Amino acid sequence: MIYIDKNSKEPYYLQIYNNILNDILSGKIVSGTKLMGSRTLSEKLEVSRNTVNSAYAQLAAEGYIESKKGANFEVLNIPKINKATKKYFKEDKNKNKTKVKNNNIVFDLHFSNNLFPKAKWRKYSLEALNNYEEVCNSKNEKGSIFLRNELRKYLYESRGVNCNENQIIITNGLQDSLQLIVNLLELNNSTVAVEEPCYHDAYSIFAENSNIEKISIDKEGIKIPGEVTFKKIKVIYTTPSHQFPTGIVMSIKRRYELLKWAENNNSYIIEDDYDSEFTYYTKPIPSLQSIDENSRVIYLGTFSKSISPAIRMGYIILPKYILEKYENRINKYTCSVSLIDQYIVGRFIESGDYKRHIRKLCVSFKKNHDLFVKELSKFNSEIKIRKSGAGIWILLEFPKEKSYEEILNSAEKQGVKVYTSKGNWHQEDNTSKLILLGLAHIKYKDIENCIERLKKAWT
Repeated sequence: MIYIDKNSKEPYYLQIYNNILNDILSGKIVSGTKLMGSRTLSEKLEVSRNTVNSAYAQLAAEGYIESKKGANFEVLNIPKINKATKKYFKEDKNKNKTKVKNNNIVFDLHFSNNLFPKAKWRKYSLEALNNYEEVCNSKNEKGSIFLRNELRKYLYESRGVNCNENQIIITNGLQDSLQLIVNLLELNNSTVAVEEPCYHDAYSIFAENSNIEKISIDKEGIKIPGEVTFKKIKVIYTTPSHQFPTGIVMSIKRRYELLKWAENNNSYIIEDDYDSEFTYYTKPIPSLQSIDENSRVIYLGTFSKSISPAIRMGYIILPKYILEKYENRINKYTCSVSLIDQYIVGRFIESGDYKRHIRKLCVSFKKNHDLFVKELSKFNSEIKIRKSGAGIWILLEFPKEKSYEEILNSAEKQGVKVYTSKGNWHQEDNTSKLILLGLAHIKYKDIENCIERLKKAWT
């Protein structure tokens, strides 16, 4: 039985992880057992679905569970632990407590943006409150018409997206968007193709509802499905503007090939354009949706990277055929995103402040990107820097002989927290060890100090 102590300072996802791990190691959950679906478990524990998915992703990354086609996560065969080993684990747990207590992380290179537009958010919040009745009477199943209209204009100008405001659905973020698509396209027990590697939160949504076909990527992006697999694939999920986590930008040639494949095989493409704003040296390649002439692309976006993940706001642009299905079922859906927040974002875009904010972010992130690359290139020829001139992270490739544990621990001992890409690989792990360094949270003046610490850790 999984129990969460809501008075504990330990994060909920870690409590779920530890509950399941202890039950696996003690034999209470045997190999072959299918774990409860993340939606069901989140409702039972009264926590967010992201929390459960994070716990499952960690267990999968460590090899305790794996996703099975057409099923939820399944427990793998783990050797029984004898009494001596149990004693060792108990002692090790205490050591970890001491380690966490004494651990002094100076630089946490995660991906969240620390340039939140506080002044503008405050300004438009007050404006929304002063127009409270008007704002709150604008409720619509698809979201605020004001925001959707401003978003339509912005996306056409910035990404070439062709749509009307009626095609735009405001959601609670990526996972909410994907779950809505799963329901609309009735993807239960259908086959969904994903990039390998694939963003783990997206993967978990599809794995819970559908059969997964993993398709490798090359220097031009996701490969076009072969003759053997194409007939059974109903949907392909891809991140063409900046593949996560490799950073590969899909070539225009491959984009047209993918669109042609979708049309020939009566399939759909889910285009996740999650951080397309952040390009530093070239103009972005047009979105897939902008060159789609046959209504095959479902376009997804989010404000998590550009404003803040805290506001939990994303959007879907549905092609006309799927829009008809949505409108036939519209009584089953309702937009649960705060109308106040929708008004604020709408005004942020309408005023031009959003464009100015994006330009400010790009200048800041480019400076960080260039300094990271310059300093990292100096100290270890064994570490390859994979840079794409876009996005809010840099990918480092370590020799396969290095373990993730060694790389992470040595960095943490020097006060720097870095992240692996391991959880985004869902078949055989890649031979090299890939480490993600976030650009968005650290201050420019601190980068040289941070790199000096990594130099001590990794040389």
